[in-house]
Amino acid sequence: MSTVRISPEVELQELRAMNAHLQNRNLVLAQGVAEAREIIAEQQARIAEMESSAATVDEPEAN
Repeated sequence: MSTVRISPEVELQELRAMNAHLQNRNLVLAQGVAEAREIIAEQQARIAEMESSAATVDEPEAN
């Protein structure tokens, strides 16, 4: 098996490219998490609203 010598400049360039790629990927993932949390919060608010409405409809009328 032969060994390939990698210059420090090439290694640094590749590490910077990988770092930029991972940072961008993490930003995209974080944005997705933020959007999912927003959707969940909206759905939970809607569920609470529907439960409140259902409770009002289910209450017996006073005669």
